[in-house]
Amino acid sequence: MQKIVRIAIFLAVTVLISTSALAQQPTASLTGTVVDPAGAVIPGATVTATNKATSFSRSTTTNSDGLYVISNLPVGMYQIRVEAQGFTTKVSQGLVALTVGQSVRLDAELSTGTLSAVVDLTSEMPAIDAESSKVDAVINNSTIANLPLNGRNFLELALLTPGNSPAPNFDPTKTNTVVISSAGQVGRGGNVMIDGTDNNDDVVGGSLINISSIMAHRGLRPLGAYTATKGAVTALTKGLAVEYAPFNVRVNSIAPGYVETAITDRLLRLPPVKQALIDKTPMGRLGQPEDLTGAAVFFASDDSLYCTGSELAVDGGMAAGL
Repeated sequence: MQKIVRIAIFLAVTVLISTSALAQQPTASLTGTVVDPAGAVIPGATVTATNKATSFSRSTTTNSDGLYVISNLPVGMYQIRVEAQGFTTKVSQGLVALTVGQSVRLDAELSTGTLSAVVDLTSEMPAIDAESSKVDAVINNSTIANLPLNGRNFLELALLTPGNSPAPNFDPTKTNTVVISSAGQVGRGGNVMIDGTDNNDDVVGGSLINISSIMAHRGLRPLGAYTATKGAVTALTKGLAVEYAPFNVRVNSIAPGYVETAITDRLLRLPPVKQALIDKTPMGRLGQPEDLTGAAVFFASDDSLYCTGSELAVDGGMAAGL
């Protein structure tokens, strides 16, 4: 069964809004080159990244080109330690911020000696990201908490990133969806992930079900206004069916007869009234809410893929007698 409305609960500390069409991961990576004072690379140097909030740490060694890569690091603030035999150990004085989906380059120059030094490695970080050509931005938790959002839709935060703009939404079943166009691309070319998992609604079209009434086709004194409104629902169903058909959206309605509900309970407490309604129903009984379930399931399922603009009477045969 196709779902028309999907509700997603979004709980996250950091939201990445990226113009990249590639899927972003909820982790980051650290890379760089370790050299000596002469600029020669240092193979076998050990680089350790420690998350100061959780004490989580990962280590790696540089290859023959002096290059190291620590991938899939959880986001956070990291202390970086670089050491090699015969060289001074360097420990970052300032913490290195690793954010969602980013690759941070941190090169280190080790001097000869056996001492350990606490230095500002972050000053050696390049001001321009030379590791990737993507354009991205990280919206932190402070921005999320303090910026006003219409309807608290987190996707609107994507508009803070240069190159992003609202995209046209051609699906009438998703009128409350924020579609983002990145770098002039169509909105459906984007990808939304929550905690590394795809959260995309790729279904186009679906089924809309209206509730009319058998009273839309007959008068009922003294409920002229009621019968008029139910007649309007029938007309609306047919109009929307024609309008939405090019979008693969089916619009149908269910027309119940006399059904025992909390609304009709007061009226049906009067035995003469209840019996009179039963007598008008060819099947000899009043309807129950459960009698409408099958009709609703049919219109919502793929079994009704070629049905639109239809009205299904669930009335115990009353429509047949009109």
